[in-house]
This record gives sequence, structure tokens and C-alpha cells, in this order.
Amino acid sequence: MEAFVYILFVIAAREKGVQDRPLVAARAQSERGLTNMSKFSASMFFLIAGLIAVGFSAPASANVVYDITFDNYSSTVEGTGTLTLNFSTLAADYNLNESLAGILVSVATSNLDGNGMFTITPTNLASGSQFQTGNVGQIYTFTAQESGSGASTVLFLDLYTNSWQLHNGNDEGATADQGSFTITGPFLAAATPLPATLPLFAGGLGFVGYLAKRRKRNAKQVLAAA
Repeated sequence: MEAFVYILFVIAAREKGVQDRPLVAARAQSERGLTNMSKFSASMFFLIAGLIAVGFSAPASANVVYDITFDNYSSTVEGTGTLTLNFSTLAADYNLNESLAGILVSVATSNLDGNGMFTITPTNLASGSQFQTGNVGQIYTFTAQESGSGASTVLFLDLYTNSWQLHNGNDEGATADQGSFTITGPFLAAATPLPATLPLFAGGLGFVGYLAKRRKRNAKQVLAAA
């Protein structure tokens, strides 16, 4: 990022130097000005290409995920889902025994047996969640319960009893649907570029465009003055 800012500073300083040259010297170069514009445009092309490379080589984020399959008690698949944890490496998921609250990104499901899709995140995760893994990330304990109230239906998962349940109204409400589930993984999700540098990148492109427009305007003014 510092290198990117430095490049913009150098370009601005160079433009400032051209702007401040005596008019006589500028007139002497006026005939070459329009020809140099094509060279300038080529330089801008390579600069923009470099900025794109810088912008999209930003650090990337990744998560550890598990695939969930929801069955009924007759072993018919009722839906699928994904457990996503806030780890950037598989090794960080090994030999854990802690609350799910500090490491959960989400539990997201497909339409479960016609009851709709469900998502559990740290904001709606009920207390009492638990997560325990072995030496290669295999899950021994997994308890996740969605909080809720009113007319909503909430999801409850408990690997100890190998059951998923949908409760009416809240986590203590009547059971609307249930079955068994299996979890496979862990897997490392594909890394995606972080957008943190994109505003700077966009601002840099705008700045380069402004300099190109100003250079063209200055060239026309010099020709008119000559």
C-alpha cells in the first residue's frame, strides 16, 4: 500500500514540474506535446495494469468448513448444510474443546423438509453451544442451538444424540420436525481476496484519469498561446 501511495506521489510531482515550467520552454515542446500524449497513454496503461495487480494481490481470507447432511429417521435425505468456522488453516481446527460462540461463522442449511432454510451465526446462537475435535479435526462434540421467540421456528443440532430438531417459537417449543445428521470434513474453503484495498485502488484510477485529462488540457492551452 505504501508503494502504491508513493507511485501516485511521484506522478503528481512530475505533473507539477511540467506545470511550473516557463511558458517559453513549454512552447518549444508544444509540437511534441500531442505526440507525447500517446506515450503518456501507454504509460498510464501499464501503470493501471500494475495497480490492478497490486489491488488484487491483497491478503486473502479462508475458512474451515464441514458439510452437513440432514436425514429423517428412515435415512431419507431432508436437506444439506454447511458449518463454517473462523479458521484460516486446518491445523487451527485440531484438538479443540470449547464453546462454539468464539469460532463460529455460520451454520447454513438448504430447505429442510419443506420447513425453509436456517442460518445460525454468533448473533443468534443460543448459550450452551459446544465444539470438540480430534487430532485431524474430526468432530466429537457439536451442539448448536438457534435462539428465537414468537412464531419463528428454530434449529437445534446435537451430535451427541445424532439429532436435528426444529422447535416452534423458541428453543423450548414443541418439536416440528426432526431426524439424524452426519458431518464430513474438515475442508479448507477457497480463499477470496479481501476488499480492503479496493477503495484505494479506485481512488488511484480516478487520480490517474484526472492527471491525463489535465495534461491534455494543458497541451491545448500551450498550443493556443503559441
